[in-house]
Amino acid sequence: MKPFTLTPVLRYRQQLEETAALRLAKAQREMQQKREQSEQLEAQYSRLLSKLEEDQSAGITVDNLLRYENHIDWLKQRKDELAAQLKAARENVRKKRDIAIGRSRDRQVLEKLKEKQNRAWNLYIEKKEAAQLDEIAVLSHEPKHDDT
Repeated sequence: MKPFTLTPVLRYRQQLEETAALRLAKAQREMQQKREQSEQLEAQYSRLLSKLEEDQSAGITVDNLLRYENHIDWLKQRKDELAAQLKAARENVRKKRDIAIGRSRDRQVLEKLKEKQNRAWNLYIEKKEAAQLDEIAVLSHEPKHDDT
């Protein structure tokens, strides 16, 4: 009896691997977006500090100085938030990558098992065929008995 075919299982494993790869790509895009947001915020922060320095050297009112300080504090908080989000996005990408690699390994193991199983089945069939051919050869060489 032919062993269980692994084709449906392999097809399912392939789907799991493709889904994991899509999720990894999505997580990488999200991480890239967070990185870009962080870089933009850092540039905005640097521009604000240089503008504050220019205004201070030219003279600045207390109200404007307070506005600068409030805006700088808000940007620092936003930078911290984005840094935490970026760290979480990196961790998410790492997890998704590990899952994708695991799915790929699972599929590869099953493919090797299928190949091994097919080789064993083909060897079994070849042995059966050889035994049948041997039996046919033996039967064809036996002397024929006539009952006359």
